[in-house]
Amino acid sequence: MLLLVYTVVEAPQAGWTSTSTLALATGVLVLAAGFAYTERRSVAPLFPRHLFRGGDLLSAALFSAAIMGTYTSFQFLSALYLQQNLHWSPLQMALGFLPLSVLVAIIGPKVGVLISAVGTRLVIATGFGIYAVAYLLFLRIGGGGSFWDLVLPTVVLVGFAFPMSFTGAYVQATSGVPDRDQGVAAAVAQTGYQLGSALVLAVVTLRLPQGTSVGVVATPADYRDGMIVVCAVALAAFACAVLRVVRPHRRAHAVRVSEDVSAAKVMPR
Repeated sequence: MLLLVYTVVEAPQAGWTSTSTLALATGVLVLAAGFAYTERRSVAPLFPRHLFRGGDLLSAALFSAAIMGTYTSFQFLSALYLQQNLHWSPLQMALGFLPLSVLVAIIGPKVGVLISAVGTRLVIATGFGIYAVAYLLFLRIGGGGSFWDLVLPTVVLVGFAFPMSFTGAYVQATSGVPDRDQGVAAAVAQTGYQLGSALVLAVVTLRLPQGTSVGVVATPADYRDGMIVVCAVALAAFACAVLRVVRPHRRAHAVRVSEDVSAAKVMPR
């Protein structure tokens, strides 16, 4: 995973088809294949295959990657914008993000009740729907703007989306998992958070002028280029979350139709 992130970061400078990039990418594939081979032969694998049946754990890990990847990237871009373009101090910037933390603290403890009522899939889909709206609003950064009309609306919406999606993904990852495997399931979800944060942020920073965070001031249009990546990830995750909400209903409908057909065949005329 470390080599994968390094490859993505270094590829634009070295060239995506350069010898060094191809060598690094080959190394990533070899390590991944070696890990998969070892796991299949191991008596006590690190990731037992039975945990991934049904797709809930894998989807939770991917949603976790999208959650932290988009959130970390938004926070990075908005912090740079506030400090470098609007000339805010670090203390002002911290206070600007305070509404997000307050909302997470208020909403987070109540998400469990919501999950019990409607399930993790709908909660995750709702969270990503709010994320998509929030990040699309921040795309207006291409034309500049103040904290109040540009940054604050996204901060508030993310304050609603984060506790819903984060809690939903974590509960989905560990639900229905035997007690002995709870640690492994939680670790898979955490791996998604860490890898998503590193990969999405790495791609986003590639959209900024080199040296932005160490003295080079990016333009609002540069930030917008980075936010396009964030929006694309959020929208893709929202679409996948909606599909996971809809598909079980389709299966249930198909089962009911099959049962009705079977009943009709045996009914006396």
